[in-house]
Amino acid sequence: LDIGADIVVVYSGDNDFIEAAENVKEQTGGAKIRLAINAVCGRSGELLAKCLAPGGVHLTYGVMSQRPMTVSGGQLLFKDITYKGWHLGKFQAQKEKFKDMWTWLIDTVDKGKVTTSVIDTIYNLNQAKEAVKHAHSSNRTGKVLFRCDKTLS
Repeated sequence: LDIGADIVVVYSGDNDFIEAAENVKEQTGGAKIRLAINAVCGRSGELLAKCLAPGGVHLTYGVMSQRPMTVSGGQLLFKDITYKGWHLGKFQAQKEKFKDMWTWLIDTVDKGKVTTSVIDTIYNLNQAKEAVKHAHSSNRTGKVLFRCDKTLS
């Protein structure tokens, strides 16, 4: 949150869509949301678009739900929402920009400006198979991380 986000809302897709949109409105104090960043698509991506202010931008960089996202004609015509896609592979091809991004990211994390408060489990690298299986499970409660150090116990 220190690098620009005011709030983070988690929507599982299981709860009521209208109720979730009202929750976002309440949490933001009715603020005009100008940017939605979407890694999930599906119903979650549709919720993000519903919460955007007129003229907002909906940026999608992943399809973790593996479900299509419906784009409402009303959002395009009456709210004038712009939908954009971003793919890491294209960014990686720009070697200098990619290097600069990693330098900035490592520095930002090192200074404690980016943190996560919801960690489910931390695995050593030699537990990669178990970690990936856990990360794809539906019953995890947070991020699944790797510990990258010299200890592989």
